[in-house]
Amino acid sequence: MLSSPPSFAPIKGDPGSVSTAVVGGTGNVVAYLNVTPQQGGERRHGFGAFRASLLRHDHDYAVHVDAVAEGLAFNGGVGSCVIDDYLTRVGNNPYREIACLVVGRHGGTVVVATAAGASWSLYRQTLREAVASITVS
Repeated sequence: MLSSPPSFAPIKGDPGSVSTAVVGGTGNVVAYLNVTPQQGGERRHGFGAFRASLLRHDHDYAVHVDAVAEGLAFNGGVGSCVIDDYLTRVGNNPYREIACLVVGRHGGTVVVATAAGASWSLYRQTLREAVASITVS
């Protein structure tokens, strides 16, 4: 479960995931939240490196890991998080994200909170609070 900020609206995402976003006037994603069940390859130990590799595999580039933390307490579980930035493969758009794998008794959840580079300072605290609100069982 994730608490989505009121300014975020549901958007279509991958099957099994829940996504909300702030979409700009030109249709570009300004800020984005996504929760997806653990898919199998993610592990709490080394999640930061895994996430950076996944971004590169998805053809994003200039991926830079800014911070990694493991063993973080979440509601109902323990998580590992990474803060990174990258350029998208389409449009060369800069984004910064917080991505976490949170594991509870019944499985894991990946949460991604991102904002366009120029909007990061505006949404940083909102995204941090949304990530901190995640509850797993």
